[in-house]
Amino acid sequence: MAITDFDYLATRNEIIEGAMRIVGALDKSQGLTAELLDQGVKALQLLVKSWSNKHLFLWSFNQTSFVTVAAQEAYTTTELTGNDDAIIGLDKAWVVQSNEDVPLEVISWSRYQDIRDKTTNAGRPLAIAFKPEPNPSFYLWPSPDIVYTIKVLCLFPLQDFDSAAGSGDVPARFQRALKYGLAEDLFDEYPGPINERVFVQAKAAELFREAKNSD
Repeated sequence: MAITDFDYLATRNEIIEGAMRIVGALDKSQGLTAELLDQGVKALQLLVKSWSNKHLFLWSFNQTSFVTVAAQEAYTTTELTGNDDAIIGLDKAWVVQSNEDVPLEVISWSRYQDIRDKTTNAGRPLAIAFKPEPNPSFYLWPSPDIVYTIKVLCLFPLQDFDSAAGSGDVPARFQRALKYGLAEDLFDEYPGPINERVFVQAKAAELFREAKNSD
């Protein structure tokens, strides 16, 4: 890895290996055994799921698109050209015009509701809102006057770490929190000196708090 690779994300196995070294299950010259890997994978999955109990839901991003219909402002996620499963939010959006991507303003559903002329005026869309329930849908303002391609960068629930090279699409700021949180849990299986366990516990809590507060 180059030192300038700022978008680097640790893989599932690298997170597990780092946590195992923290608790002393591995030294610098050792690699993960099949048994340690299996144990680490299960513990990591449980850790990620436990974070949802703290109202922290990690996400991944996926860019896809849909095509508009004149005078139609609402579009369900089933009309997307890509994966439409379990979209939980909208990060960015663009309207394609003259082969250029023109940014759309992403507004809240409540703000969209406050627009008085949202279903009467027509033109090139300037803003987009996402309504997650009961049927996840995108709403454009103003209503399209012609056919446009709308590109959307959507948020999805975090996928499980189901491969050795997978990073789970975890936002980078959560990577160290995952490693130390996993190490904290692994101390139940690999008890070490109490001072080391207290340090790791405090470090895990600090990194989790910093990552969560960065939202």
